[in-house]
Amino acid sequence: MAQVKDASKRIFPLYIKAELLKEDCNVVDLCEACERVTGHGSIDGATLVNRLWRVLPFNEVSRAKLLINGVKMYGKQLMFEGKNPFLLISRNVKLSYLFNKCLLC
Repeated sequence: MAQVKDASKRIFPLYIKAELLKEDCNVVDLCEACERVTGHGSIDGATLVNRLWRVLPFNEVSRAKLLINGVKMYGKQLMFEGKNPFLLISRNVKLSYLFNKCLLC
């Protein structure tokens, strides 16, 4: 991800479950689909880890466009999630702790 000196300007990733995409979907396919929505050069990259795609937009505008519009891939309209859908948060754990430990990243 691009280096950002001010932590308040950090751009959080978007998530989409791998089960929603074809098994042979790759990073290039997903990034190109995202850039069709947000514009050329607006996506830093994507990674697949444990059944979850993580997409890294360069700015908040690109992130917002993807959250609102989703992407069209393989003839389906797919929507992103702003938080990791597999993460379970206990009510006893403060969110600031999770952000400091980068568990919501």
